[in-house]
Amino acid sequence: MPARDAGARPTRGTGILEALLARLRIRRALAALIPPPRGDSILDIGCGSNPWFLLRAPFTRKIGLDPEAASPGTEDSGVERIRFAWEPGARLPFPDADFACVSSLAVIEHLDPASLPGLFAEMNRVLAPGGRLILTTPHAVADPVLRALARLGLVSREEIDEHKSLFRHQDLRALLQGAGFKQEGIRVAGFLFGWNIVALADK
Repeated sequence: MPARDAGARPTRGTGILEALLARLRIRRALAALIPPPRGDSILDIGCGSNPWFLLRAPFTRKIGLDPEAASPGTEDSGVERIRFAWEPGARLPFPDADFACVSSLAVIEHLDPASLPGLFAEMNRVLAPGGRLILTTPHAVADPVLRALARLGLVSREEIDEHKSLFRHQDLRALLQGAGFKQEGIRVAGFLFGWNIVALADK
């Protein structure tokens, strides 16, 4: 990791494997940007207090939304960070077609399930034509494994206890299609032994 985020925690709570899992998740999301979509702007929803993914994303304009305050030392990282918490019926504070890429890594499982169709529709709205949406979330089958790892102190118990939704591949496809993404532009796959899902949607 670059020196600027050495020692910083990628998630809330503690867990021996948290940093490793965050790196693997970021690596998978970065791979989804090859080839990169046209444009120079990215929005990351739920970027965390230390925006590891945005620091590496190949864009000029980088904006992160998160309800948590930024970690010390990240103010001059080149990432514009806005404190924002998604609520049912909310709108993302950006105009239509403003971003070449919208990402949200290990976030949607923490949100009110009833609010997700609105969030997916908003992500589609702010994504420019030709842009790409990147999502990651744990697979539903991983939930008992993650809870066992949390009890052992290997992953953050605080994070796992706040999971509100469980997803399978077909659930993400349905949410993306319901938000207006075309079926032929959607790709959903497993990673990390199939315990996580990455979903891509091209607009």
